[in-house]
Amino acid sequence: MQAVGPRRVLLTAGNPRTAARRREAGVAVLEFEGQELCVKGTGGPTCLCFDLWRS
Repeated sequence: MQAVGPRRVLLTAGNPRTAARRREAGVAVLEFEGQELCVKGTGGPTCLCFDLWRS
């Protein structure tokens, strides 16, 4: 899971409990099919982004 904006996260599809808990907390969850990229351990959303400082 990676924050992509205030109260918005990017999450690999197939994590329904994690997605539901974030949505219940008022976070917009953007899901993507990442089986080839993430599940095989070759990367993921955190490898494609860098941290942002927000005020």
